[in-house]
Amino acid sequence: MAGYCTCGAKLPEDARFCHKCGRPLYELVPPEAEEQPVQRPVEPQSISVPLPGERPQISFRNPTAVRVGLLTAALMCILFPFAAVMPLGPFFQLLLLLGGGFWSVWVYNRRSHVFLTPAHGMRLGWIAGLFAFVIAVVLFTISMIGLSMGPGVGALRDLLAEQGNAEMLDEAVRFLQSPAGIVMVLFVNFFFLTLLPALGGALGAKVLEKE
Repeated sequence: MAGYCTCGAKLPEDARFCHKCGRPLYELVPPEAEEQPVQRPVEPQSISVPLPGERPQISFRNPTAVRVGLLTAALMCILFPFAAVMPLGPFFQLLLLLGGGFWSVWVYNRRSHVFLTPAHGMRLGWIAGLFAFVIAVVLFTISMIGLSMGPGVGALRDLLAEQGNAEMLDEAVRFLQSPAGIVMVLFVNFFFLTLLPALGGALGAKVLEKE
């Protein structure tokens, strides 16, 4: 940098302008504008929030429905043998299955504070009945294996032989061991264990919806 300006004034070090005439001593180059990152507009995320009065879907993707269905199925399977030994046992068993579907809707209503439609109540009762069918099949398989491996069948046959009904047990065993018998037993159990709780669930939703 020159020590003197063209006007004759002595310039201090690192001077950018002449303090006398004001002439710029450097050709000022504006700094390059920093490239600003392009900000893309943020699209709002769609959040599924149930509207007031909107009823959730009753399916296996609904955790509350699955928990209520499992609880109802477990209670029905526990109480089913007690209902069988009561007077008019088949009547109380049917009533238990209907009441199980009704009770599942009541529990779901208390947990979620949502009133179900009869169609949703039927679906919830069907889910509870399906779980009950699975539990019943597992328990039946275990009991049949235990009877075949232990002295249970022999003792039962001796007892029926004293009453002259040993042939009835043999026919029942042959029927259960045949493919047709297994399919028939599974179909009948599936029909009653799912249909009656579904009807009870529809009835429960209809009754509770009026409250």
